[in-house]
Amino acid sequence: MAKIHAIRTGWVQVRQAQMSSKGRGISRTINMLTDKDWTEWLPIYAWAIEQGDAVVLVDTGETARVHEMGYHPRWHPFYRRAVRFGVAPEDEIGPQLRALGMSARDVREVVLTHLHTDHAGGLAHVVG
Repeated sequence: MAKIHAIRTGWVQVRQAQMSSKGRGISRTINMLTDKDWTEWLPIYAWAIEQGDAVVLVDTGETARVHEMGYHPRWHPFYRRAVRFGVAPEDEIGPQLRALGMSARDVREVVLTHLHTDHAGGLAHVVG
């Protein structure tokens, strides 16, 4: 029997206009960048699927490096105006796997749903 673990790798806030998909095309982007209202803090999840002694990881979550100057491109308005992260080193996928009694060596496959940093930021923990 497989076990599925939801692993919270930090928190994110985005503008309300992004959550509600307010507008279309360029107006949607403008709405997102100029909206004054933030969402509540939303969890960032990765998933570990345990099957016997192997683990499949779906996404790797976020990294605490998001708080370092230069991690995100400074020129990009989304990272300057439309997103906030709350990620501590202990939130990252490596420490979270260890808390579950697993290690990076147990991970046999990593499936990335897409390449946004909140889904692929923890790759360094599982790539050798």
